[in-house]
Amino acid sequence: MREIKINLTTNQNKQNIIFTTPVIIFLIFLIVATSLGIIYGLASEELRHQQMINNNLKIKNEEIIAINNNLSKKSELAGKLNTKEKLVKELSSEIPILSKAFAEVESAITPDSMLLNLVINYEKIEITGIATNHAEIAYIIANIRESKYFINTKLVSTQVMSHSEKLMFHIETYWEVSTK
Repeated sequence: MREIKINLTTNQNKQNIIFTTPVIIFLIFLIVATSLGIIYGLASEELRHQQMINNNLKIKNEEIIAINNNLSKKSELAGKLNTKEKLVKELSSEIPILSKAFAEVESAITPDSMLLNLVINYEKIEITGIATNHAEIAYIIANIRESKYFINTKLVSTQVMSHSEKLMFHIETYWEVSTK
């Protein structure tokens, strides 16, 4: 009898390997692509989250800058208010001196003369008035010079008024700072 051999391991294994290899490569590629897609999605989500955090931080930083500007303005205003309060106190303490000084200027004016304008600056006082003659003006200047509140009193100008024979005078004097 003759032997019959049946080859059960034919070239099918080679065909299976040839067919299986691309499928495995495709499956590996699919797994890698899916993993990369998931990683990209997570990274994109994290990037959006970081951008949102950065925007919130930027807004908060701008708010802090605005608050700091307001605080510096408030501090500046507080300093100005403090300065004004000091000036008010200083002026309040000088009011009696101002009224006494005004009273002395008023008493220096003779009955025939008239005070037209009195300008009181920080240091200087300007007096403008009308007198009947130069002797009256000299008398007014002498009375102002005798005051303890004024120094360096001088006649700046005189002018004959066109519609009458009276003289317009302009006197300048300074505060005596040492008296308060």
